[in-house]
Amino acid sequence: MDQKHGAQTAWAKAQDGVPTLTLVDHSIDVAAVAEALLRLPTVADRLSRLAESEITAVDRARLAFFIGLHDVGKANSGFQRKLRSQKPSAGHIGPIWDILCGPLVYN
Repeated sequence: MDQKHGAQTAWAKAQDGVPTLTLVDHSIDVAAVAEALLRLPTVADRLSRLAESEITAVDRARLAFFIGLHDVGKANSGFQRKLRSQKPSAGHIGPIWDILCGPLVYN
């Protein structure tokens, strides 16, 4: 991640070592697609049945927001170093898991 610009230049997608989509843009795209899918009658009906309640516009917006955050772990500097093949690098799930749930314990 570029220290000068931080989250605005964090990448989410790359092809052949070249960043193609920022994390912010990717998150917005994913949230928009999620909201569109949640409006589909079949998806809305199934989700309402699962929730045992009608899914409102506010519910859809909240779900889309959280779905958009699915790659938030890519904002960590270890993941951002992967693009430049710098060490140490990191994945994007473990670091955010540790923040939200505590370190994984392996037997």
